[in-house]
Amino acid sequence: MKKKKLFKDSIGDKILWFGTIFILLFILIIFLVNRPYSLKTPVETKFFADYSAVLIAVISVITILYLYKTYLETVKQNSRIALETSFKLIDEQITNFSFNSMKGIEGIGSLTFNKEIDNSNYYNQFTLIISLFENHINLIENNTFFNDQAKKTFYKLVWFLFYSKILWTVFYKIDNNWANYSHKNRENVVHDDFGITLKRFCILALDCLNFLGNNELIVINNTHKKNVINQLTNMKGGLS
Repeated sequence: MKKKKLFKDSIGDKILWFGTIFILLFILIIFLVNRPYSLKTPVETKFFADYSAVLIAVISVITILYLYKTYLETVKQNSRIALETSFKLIDEQITNFSFNSMKGIEGIGSLTFNKEIDNSNYYNQFTLIISLFENHINLIENNTFFNDQAKKTFYKLVWFLFYSKILWTVFYKIDNNWANYSHKNRENVVHDDFGITLKRFCILALDCLNFLGNNELIVINNTHKKNVINQLTNMKGGLS
């Protein structure tokens, strides 16, 4: 199977190829032009000396380009490693999420809109997960080395992770308690800063559904999904 390319083709790569070929042809032409018909006759080195400045300049430029290419390759690989590390960290945080004696997705789904229960621990863990998702998406979006196909693949991975482990678990919990989470009494049922994090969740959820739907990875035009999108939009507008 042919290995898929992650990074964009660089103009520097083409310059290096053409530059290397140019040097080889340059040396070959000089050698052939200055070569006597008899192979036993020594080559006249004066011709090489006349063009030495040009040759040295070209070699110097190519050397600099090779060094720059090596640097870019290091940056590219580091950006890929950073993205893989970020994804692994998100998955670990979800797996290790713990609240009300429950872990992982069950812990995330155990949110209670009851001020009598201390939900600060839930808030802190969930806010961290939302922040990690946002950071991961920014890493993909701002990466200038990945080609479009690679970016799309990375988006698929992170959005499917959000879709399968966060979106529905949290959405239904909020939706079922939305009446109790109004501007009037929200501070009586949950952490007073939680509205900020829930708004960020709604933004991510809408982006997730739009991406997966637009890329035909999920069905988004049915009545249920349309209602969910409308509800998320309303929630986002009602949160601060």
